Amino acid sequence: MKSRAVRRSAFDYPVAISRRGRYLLVSAPDLGLHAGTQCLLLDRLDPSQLGQAVLGIYERVRSELDRITVRGDRPPAPLELGRNGTLSVTQAARALGVTPFILRKLTASGGIGCTRTPGGHRRYTVEALSLYLAAREGAVAA
Repeated sequence: MKSRAVRRSAFDYPVAISRRGRYLLVSAPDLGLHAGTQCLLLDRLDPSQLGQAVLGIYERVRSELDRITVRGDRPPAPLELGRNGTLSVTQAARALGVTPFILRKLTASGGIGCTRTPGGHRRYTVEALSLYLAAREGAVAA
């Protein structure tokens, strides 16, 4: 039986809006879109800028999905957040394009924040992934 092609919309993927100092970050950590972060200065921000930043991120996601489809690859499944809106180590590592081992090392070095479950398991928010991507791009000084 032939598998059906999965058609994904840009709106299947989450966009995170996070604050980092004087900046507002708008990003899409799915698909490994490191260029998917826009940094807006809060003291000069108006609502239309935020709307344009969000639409810009969705346009980048759509472009990446088109490129994946043209190559004949399957688009990655959107992140599935847990019941408290967090991601497991495996999910977060996949979104960032690193191994779970590297993600744990980044967490231990303070490069990316996480919370812990009562059982000691690491959980990552989409916002934490977005902040890491922005810092890695140099969009915001740490």
